[in-house]
Amino acid sequence: MIKLEKGQIWRSKLHPHEDFKIYDVIVQEWDHHLTETFYCWERLNHEAFVKMVADRKRMTLDEFIKSTKTTHPFAWCGESQRNVLMNKIKKCEMELSE
Repeated sequence: MIKLEKGQIWRSKLHPHEDFKIYDVIVQEWDHHLTETFYCWERLNHEAFVKMVADRKRMTLDEFIKSTKTTHPFAWCGESQRNVLMNKIKKCEMELSE
């Protein structure tokens, strides 16, 4: 089983726009019982991200942001539960970077 931790960097040779780093882990508790864990992540490869948005939206990232005021549905960073990140790691054939 893969353990996700703060400071980990995950990279994909096939999908470099998906490369990310876990920069924080938030554990929510209720009455001293673990309820949920969220992993705060941010993408690492700005150039590949910009190219991916341009390819999918057929406009530059700046044009896309000006037209919508956001990068939705393409997040540069966020908070995710473990299963979401594990699905991304598997789908994009990611490897833990040392």
